[in-house]
Amino acid sequence: ASLVSVADSDGDGGTITIDSGVGPQDRFDNDGTITANFLDVRSNNIDFAGSSIDAETVQIQPRPGGKPVDQGTNPIILGSASIGLNQLDIRIDDLDALKSTTDLTIGKIRGGDEDFASDITITSALDFTTLGTGTIKTLTLATANGDTTQGSTAPITVENLRVIHRAGQITLNAANAVDVLAVRAETGADDEANATLEFTNSKGFTVGDVLGTEGIDTTGYELDVDSGSIILRATSGNLVIAKAVNASGIGGNTRRIGRDITLTASAGSITVNDGVQILAVGGEARTSNTAGTTGGDITLTASGTLVLGVEAEIRSDGSSAGGSSAREDGGAAGAISLTGQSVTLNEAILSSVGGD
Repeated sequence: ASLVSVADSDGDGGTITIDSGVGPQDRFDNDGTITANFLDVRSNNIDFAGSSIDAETVQIQPRPGGKPVDQGTNPIILGSASIGLNQLDIRIDDLDALKSTTDLTIGKIRGGDEDFASDITITSALDFTTLGTGTIKTLTLATANGDTTQGSTAPITVENLRVIHRAGQITLNAANAVDVLAVRAETGADDEANATLEFTNSKGFTVGDVLGTEGIDTTGYELDVDSGSIILRATSGNLVIAKAVNASGIGGNTRRIGRDITLTASAGSITVNDGVQILAVGGEARTSNTAGTTGGDITLTASGTLVLGVEAEIRSDGSSAGGSSAREDGGAAGAISLTGQSVTLNEAILSSVGGD
């Protein structure tokens, strides 16, 4: 079959939604062509092999219910409880059917019951410069509650990578080849594990803006929720921090500490652009008789030069104690360490101050 839905002259419309039901064996099998501005696929099993999908923006997620997304070479095996009940396989052949897509989203976070809320595991190398017709420029991985991981031989090659989390760990340590990275890794409730980020790139990259998500932010989603630590590595080339990197604690009724930030360019330089902040500040104590919270350690290490732009800020301050006649201690500041072949501070601001 052929499905066509294109935008009018004002850019309205142009959306096709495929919802194949909630059962573990419900399936979207496309052998024809789909033309749309936006294709929204909600299915527990898909097969796009041999088809042609002409859609600028594509979103793929399981039906609500928390089935993990497995991007890789595993096929859909009909009748197999272990695969049919536990994962949605998006194969290389499925991704190869995306002929004009520029923005691809795996999973979903928009709030509400239809959020995808389980793991995303990448098991095969994903090179979006060659998949389909090489048009995919932006990959978004989104889960409301799960881990995002990849195998050691399963790197991502794409111009722009965006990761959006509510809870869970982000561990992407293969030899990725990403130009621009943006991450919003937040948590949404007291009992959820803090969302930490560890990312390795095989070439220089920029922490920047991807589809409106700016920089790296692992601060809590709401008061009294932990932030997460941040580790970014460029194994070759230069690391440029063009947008804020923030692992600060959020103030509230309980103590939320700033988490550690580690940025490394093992065969290149690090530049923090003018006015950009790197923050691991302890959350403000908002109730009486509450001790201040500690700041996280911030470590920048480059084999080449390390340059902080004009009014760039690095802060690892501890927070002050909550006010009362019998005040608790303020939080200790985290350490700041800057290492490079040369270190240049262009009127930058460094602050590592303990709380009152």
